[in-house]
Amino acid sequence: MTAPAGCVVAARGATGPDGPVRARTVRTGAMDPACWAVLDAVGAALEELAGGAGPAVPDGSRVGVIVVSEEATAQTLHRLVAETASGGFSPRQFVAASPGTVVGTSCSAYGLGGPSLLLTMPPGRGRPVAAELARQWLGGRRPRASAVALVLCRRVPAGHHLAECLWLVPAPPPSPQSTEDPDRSVHGEERP
Repeated sequence: MTAPAGCVVAARGATGPDGPVRARTVRTGAMDPACWAVLDAVGAALEELAGGAGPAVPDGSRVGVIVVSEEATAQTLHRLVAETASGGFSPRQFVAASPGTVVGTSCSAYGLGGPSLLLTMPPGRGRPVAAELARQWLGGRRPRASAVALVLCRRVPAGHHLAECLWLVPAPPPSPQSTEDPDRSVHGEERP
């Protein structure tokens, strides 16, 4: 996945083929497998930033999060329906079943308080939409976010959810162009 125009990838994070590892240290209640994957990918990007790989974002309250996931919390929703039909379910499952938890869990766990959005569509189709939203949140005279965690989450045949996070920051402004024509000047003197 590449950065949209006007943005720079400051860090990348992803879940491994065996599922989330880092996120398991975060204290949370019942969560859908897609939430774990997104949480892990965002955490990996934050670890990369902390390691000096890119510019740090000191104010998490201005970090936006966009997740693209076709399934969102579908596994938990199906489990909740089955448990409700059998008469035994945990009220905590209702929170875990909300599609918004796919985005909200990372925001809560890592203190990210900028704009957030879940696009429930296939990652391939949602990527351009998410990239354009990230570009708009980061750009303009009054940016809505100082950085955006753009996460694509998908389920693989083995049943795992895999997520990839790009930590996007605004591209630096272009350097001012010299008005002097380098072919017309040598050591400050005009050429004929």
